[in-house]
Amino acid sequence: MEPTPQPTQQSPQPKKHWLPVLIALIILIVGGGFLLWLAKEAKDTNQEIKDQQTPTDNQQPADDGLTITNKVYGYSFKITPDFSTENELEGGIAEQAYFPKPGWKTADSVALNETTFNGTNFGSGIMTVAVHPKITTQAECNTYDAGSGVKQLTTTQNINNVTFHTGSFTGAAAGTKYDTKLYHVLHNGMCYEINATVGISNIGNYEPGTIKEVNEDDVWKKFDEVINTFTFITPAKADTSNWNTYSNAKYGIELKYPTEKYELEASGPQELLRLVNKESKQAAIECQCGEISRFILQAYPNPKNLDLVAFAKATFPKEYSDNTLADGEFSGVHSITFGEMTSYQLFAQGNTIFVMQPSWGFEDVRSTFKFTK
Repeated sequence: MEPTPQPTQQSPQPKKHWLPVLIALIILIVGGGFLLWLAKEAKDTNQEIKDQQTPTDNQQPADDGLTITNKVYGYSFKITPDFSTENELEGGIAEQAYFPKPGWKTADSVALNETTFNGTNFGSGIMTVAVHPKITTQAECNTYDAGSGVKQLTTTQNINNVTFHTGSFTGAAAGTKYDTKLYHVLHNGMCYEINATVGISNIGNYEPGTIKEVNEDDVWKKFDEVINTFTFITPAKADTSNWNTYSNAKYGIELKYPTEKYELEASGPQELLRLVNKESKQAAIECQCGEISRFILQAYPNPKNLDLVAFAKATFPKEYSDNTLADGEFSGVHSITFGEMTSYQLFAQGNTIFVMQPSWGFEDVRSTFKFTK
């Protein structure tokens, strides 16, 4: 008979008070890791948002399509989605907008969408930016003519560190009231105008109860949002490395011009250089109309050492007028500009007085002018 196996000696069973401690430890480890993961996710998310909101030195914000930049006249402004540019509107807005008197050139136009104030008597809202190259004095730039004679812009407003002279007037047509706000500033030798015009229809023109009166302050706030973004910009410096160079050792001057844009013409009396804009010349030939755009540089001896104003009166008696006279600086020396139909810029070096025609435009050429002695 086989012996009965004896039970093996076993250690006493531990009490089960360790189980809660073990569970707590597991929760602590897992929970702590989860919290660390959350913290990392939050940090990564915050960094991602920060990276999206703050561009680095090598990254520019994406173009939202709302900024209007005019490189010809050197300014920009930003519209809101409530506005449309002229080329987005069927047929354009030229017939709706209030435009300045002859001599002004409208550079940009935008319109406040009619749907912005649906169900009201809001009729139209137009903003234009215009320039007048032949208004070269601050006094003349501070005036306007809305059809009832020349008036002064008597108040000022600072927009992005530029002081504009402002004013307003009201008109009416076909049961609609038109309120206009003007902003004028002389910049780079020419007058700029921001013109905002709002049309509000007479509420009596509608069936009672079909529409409500628009809050005009709300309309003007829309325009203020845009006008307050207006700023002048510094154009990028052109690459002139392949431009032709005109230099004159006798007078100690030099300037450059791009041959793809300008061509030389035969020079007249006192003329050192005459350039013609190829595009304007071709356009004038094709339509048998319009003026050809030219840049002329002249040099006159000044043996009597007349000052610029006295010389201008003596040399250009028909063109000179105190009303169009403006002081300035060109290439580091004192200059004056004057003239209406034809504008002139005069500056002196030694016993020579230089004359540029016109006194505006051709900035690509003018910016390269320098004295060489």
